[in-house]
Amino acid sequence: MTSEGHVTPDRAMLDALSFLVGRFRGAGSFIGCRTLVDKESTGSWEVSRCFLALRMAATYRIGESETDAHEALVLAGVNPHTRVIEARAYLDSGGTWDYRLDLDGVRVSFDDRVPHEVKAARARKLLVPTADGYDEILEIDRGDGRLEPYSVLEMKRV
Repeated sequence: MTSEGHVTPDRAMLDALSFLVGRFRGAGSFIGCRTLVDKESTGSWEVSRCFLALRMAATYRIGESETDAHEALVLAGVNPHTRVIEARAYLDSGGTWDYRLDLDGVRVSFDDRVPHEVKAARARKLLVPTADGYDEILEIDRGDGRLEPYSVLEMKRV
């Protein structure tokens, strides 16, 4: 804290998320089913680099002709009291979803929503930087405590 009682932002902690800054496009699929995913993501530093904003749009192609599209805005920053990176997603349904981001080396992980088309006890997302973007991996726990890959998207910088 500064002498005026203002919190000093921990920008160094957010540096772990810098690989998400920029414009990305990617595609992938759900493992074991026919659903394909096309996704776009734009990440930018906001408010004097105290927060990361991610705008995302995904289209899910189910079978030959059915699609399901979603958009979200995620804001991430360091909680000054807990020293944890927290994020809130604003969904196109009007709802919100709160996250706690965990850092493991260069990987970022967080508990995520279980996809509505699968029965699972929980889901976890991994964001792993690559040479030209990042991989987005969704893992699910079908109730036995083991996480298994459910979807993999290769997001490439554009």
